[in-house]
Amino acid sequence: MYSLLPNQRHDRDEYGLWPGEQAQRTGPPEEAEEDLETEDRLPLIPVVFLFLILLGILTFAPHIIWRMEAPRPLEVVVLDKAASDSTFREHQGLFWTLNHLKWVRAADGKPFDVQRDYWGLDEGVDEARDISTPGDSSTRADLIYIADTGGLDEVEPGEHGEGSRKGASVHGGLSRDELRFIRGAHDRGATLVAELNSFGGLTDARTRRSLTDLLGVEWSGWVGRYVRDLSQPDEVPVWFVEERERRMEEPWSHRGPGFILAHLDGRRLVLEVGTHAVGPGLALSVASARAARYGLRSDARYLNWFDISWPSEATEVVAEFRFDLTPEGSRLFEEFEIPLCFPAVLRRDGPPASAYYFAGDFADLASVPPWHQFWGAHHVLGVLPLLDGDPMAFLWKAYVPLMRAILEEIREAEQRVDVASGPDSVEDPLQLSSGSVDR
Repeated sequence: MYSLLPNQRHDRDEYGLWPGEQAQRTGPPEEAEEDLETEDRLPLIPVVFLFLILLGILTFAPHIIWRMEAPRPLEVVVLDKAASDSTFREHQGLFWTLNHLKWVRAADGKPFDVQRDYWGLDEGVDEARDISTPGDSSTRADLIYIADTGGLDEVEPGEHGEGSRKGASVHGGLSRDELRFIRGAHDRGATLVAELNSFGGLTDARTRRSLTDLLGVEWSGWVGRYVRDLSQPDEVPVWFVEERERRMEEPWSHRGPGFILAHLDGRRLVLEVGTHAVGPGLALSVASARAARYGLRSDARYLNWFDISWPSEATEVVAEFRFDLTPEGSRLFEEFEIPLCFPAVLRRDGPPASAYYFAGDFADLASVPPWHQFWGAHHVLGVLPLLDGDPMAFLWKAYVPLMRAILEEIREAEQRVDVASGPDSVEDPLQLSSGSVDR
């Protein structure tokens, strides 16, 4: 048998290979290890690519679906006498909701314009534009939304008329002609939605009573606001601070988050979070059946102005606000005879149509997201664990679902109308459309 000579046994390299075998290798051991690592990474490339595709679908599919949805025409009359050329916050949440849910102006099929499609104060000529101005008329309205009639100038409640939650203005109040239009359109089937301060300001007692009867509510005289910092003058009205200092005979020293409450008879109350109240804002309380019908979430917190009103006999309570108080806060409420719970949303059923009262500035937002063209965005944002102190949380969790349900009611009511009956034979010269208004 052939055997290796002693000097041949050491001709193998350090890896145990003959010189001929070494030439067959792809490279040194370092390159071989790199090749193995590359092979291990290859399966990750399809996974990353698939992830990017799914991310793109999740990002763009809602926008594509929103674009494909058919727009739904709606005749809307929005009254906002607190809007100005610099801010339209009192009805900004409403218009974002309408555009997000793809309701469009019935006149031309275009999206609603927050700066034009409302009636209120025309600062350019320093006068209020009544919605009942003859010549600005049309045949019908599907929805009448009273966002605010208080005007722009804040004064103490009771200084003009019987008062309001933010005071009155020389341009404030609901006129009798405006009420005439509202009642006439409502009698013809228009759904009526009114927010806090719809009948305050310079509204005379007779007009106020007519509107509250139409809505099926009775104001208790109490108004209030959740304040993020009681020491900030832009958060607490001057009239409230001055009256409080006069009654308490001491300077204003409140700081931090809390509540201010004022009654028409002059009573004033301050609650500080931690001492008198627990947590930010008012809690929303909704029965399970109504939560399912209107999409309201009980974890929503309300962080703005509110009033305490009670339903009439024919009015139902859709949702309630609740104060979360400490024992000291509960003692003060007993002393001032303020209820811990009160209606947040009231509904009076027709005929001829439904009427809703929101006991707060639900559509009042300083800013809204710059996008609205994403299908289902309100569903996703409504379940996200947003901070309790974020005012946008109430938009997603309560306002958008509520308005969506009301708009669906309007659509279903229109479908039940007998198309063969045609339009009303009698025309009212005070009717108005929601078309653009030259400012």
